[in-house]
Amino acid sequence: MLYQFEFSLSEKDYLDFNVFHNVKSSENTSKKSIIIFFSAILVVFSLLFITNHGLNTTTFISIGIAMFIVIFVFFFIMFIFKVTRLNNLLTILILKLQIRSIKKTGKLPFGKENVIRFYEDFILSIEDSTETKMQYARIEKVAEGKKAIYIYSSAIQAFILPFSAFSNGQERNEFWAFINQKHQ
Repeated sequence: MLYQFEFSLSEKDYLDFNVFHNVKSSENTSKKSIIIFFSAILVVFSLLFITNHGLNTTTFISIGIAMFIVIFVFFFIMFIFKVTRLNNLLTILILKLQIRSIKKTGKLPFGKENVIRFYEDFILSIEDSTETKMQYARIEKVAEGKKAIYIYSSAIQAFILPFSAFSNGQERNEFWAFINQKHQ
């Protein structure tokens, strides 16, 4: 065994993971894609216009108008992202209500008491009374949130390893290097 972590997960940890998964991981990719897309449109439009009309006053005015339109559309899309954040707050509220409802049945969607062991060839997770063994080759993605490391076993499911499970920052950094090396 190379690493072993014993920790408790709370509803807050579970919510943080869902927020990270639903908001952060897709939002950054979307923003970058939008910026690249609109930049490419502006460059292509400018080159085509200069090629067809040459460099004169009309060309510069037309390019200026095009830049204004592209910038306006960009800020409009960023406004939509802000509205999406409000939607994410609604998602968090819905998750909280679902957890409250599931709690009444006595079964939570996460284990409260956890032990995760990292061996040379696999990960062994023990949550309450359930054991899960996973080969490193099955890791979909490794991500670091504000308060935890997420080791995705599928597109929507991950082992949550809170920073509080580490004895210090150096141990966390060493583990981060280890898990990324195993993920490659």
